[in-house]
Amino acid sequence: MPANINYSDLIQRVISAESMQEQSIDIEFSLPDYCPEIEKILKCFSTVAVLQKTVFENSADIGGQISVSLLYENSDNEICTFNYVSPFTKHIDLKGADEGDDLTVLVRPAYINTKATAPRKIEIHGSCMMGIKAYRITKTKVICSIDEDYICQKKADIDYSMPLKFIEKNIYVEDDINIGENRPSIAKILKTDVTPTVRELKQVGNKLIIKGQIKLELLYLPAGQNTPISLTESCEFSQVAETDCALEAAKCIASAKVLTTDFRTKTAIDGDARIIAFEIKLAVTVKCFENKNLSVVTDAFACKCPAEIFTEEVMLQKYIEPLSENFVLKKNLDFSDGQLTEVYDVFCDTNIDYHSVENSTMTAKGVVTIFILGRNAEHEAVFIERNVDFEYQYDFEGISEDIVFEPDIKIIAVNFSKGMGNDVDVAVELNICGDVFVNVPITALIDIKCDLENAKCDDEQIAAVIYFASQETVWDIAKRYGTSADLICKLNDLENCDSICNKKILIPLI
Repeated sequence: MPANINYSDLIQRVISAESMQEQSIDIEFSLPDYCPEIEKILKCFSTVAVLQKTVFENSADIGGQISVSLLYENSDNEICTFNYVSPFTKHIDLKGADEGDDLTVLVRPAYINTKATAPRKIEIHGSCMMGIKAYRITKTKVICSIDEDYICQKKADIDYSMPLKFIEKNIYVEDDINIGENRPSIAKILKTDVTPTVRELKQVGNKLIIKGQIKLELLYLPAGQNTPISLTESCEFSQVAETDCALEAAKCIASAKVLTTDFRTKTAIDGDARIIAFEIKLAVTVKCFENKNLSVVTDAFACKCPAEIFTEEVMLQKYIEPLSENFVLKKNLDFSDGQLTEVYDVFCDTNIDYHSVENSTMTAKGVVTIFILGRNAEHEAVFIERNVDFEYQYDFEGISEDIVFEPDIKIIAVNFSKGMGNDVDVAVELNICGDVFVNVPITALIDIKCDLENAKCDDEQIAAVIYFASQETVWDIAKRYGTSADLICKLNDLENCDSICNKKILIPLI
């Protein structure tokens, strides 16, 4: 092995293990005495939150909770609600994972069946899918230069984003909402929806200052009335996260998701329930990396002796830009059969079922589920669901590389209007967002072994005249004959080492 070899480390964040796991949902509970009995179930929502993650060798433990929100009608045609929480733990085999890996869990929407086996007893059965991935930061030692005259080397300058740190931070947000004197006081909270967004991320030394906003949408039943009222509020959050690395030169991107929520009413000074106290637990994820430029030896050979080279294929990634695009999905829903005559609230849920990036065009396909709470012609409370398919395309102009993009989708706003007849026009504003990377594949030299004992003698120097084959380069010819590409170019007055077809070339053999 030549003595004068310089090395660099190519650092990657790779998937060490992944698995798709089903989490069953089998819950039974009874309503407390202060809740009215069930006359008709309108809707049962369930969300699965992962609160604890522990990685071991080839396995992982996951703990969390299943939150159930039951919306029903009692015998007096009043809309009622009840929330129930059930904890769960799961041990999974995760071959390839090890302690110290970062673990991410993506929970797909849960599908459940709900039935009342008695006026106060509920049974819920279903399942959800959890996509589990373990990540690890690895180093590949590659040759960046060889300081030996008899070794010819080909280099490539690569730009990539070197991963530094993956941070997960739980944030607790507590505050009150005062609905004011202009709104009726609160009898009960029927539904809540929480959407967090990270607005700002500052790096100060080894600290990250995370700031964001939470959009709160609530539906409550006023005291002495049977018509729900919706309201929208927002609050700010901020948190400081410490890291064990200096981040002055780092680029950090962050996202937030809801883990748990707790909303309850409080009595104001006048004795009316006009205050909503809430506690929200968020999980904020921060990915930190540094843009690097490195020169790497991709090929080499020895002019004076036989040599064996060893290479490794490395897939790096380079951060390009964040993507955040809004689009509107409109739908007219017909209820001429009298199924819906009065609308209280319209809200939506959405998810992406499929996405791809081909020829610099991203295509995302998914479903928006429209939920309508209202009453029918018999003045009974009804809860109606409609699924609307969508397809969205985005062109990454000016990016020709292999694009890596994992889209997320959020509902920004829902607007609806009921016409003179029994139709409802719904407009859903959606935001599709994510971080755009490109793959940077590189074939890097990791070792070269030269057989100096069988070096060529000086009297073996000769010259040859050859013709380039199609698509051959000067480097290819130099490597085949064990000579220098620079000498070939100099001897033949060639301006570059690009492919030259059917041209007579003088080859110095050294």
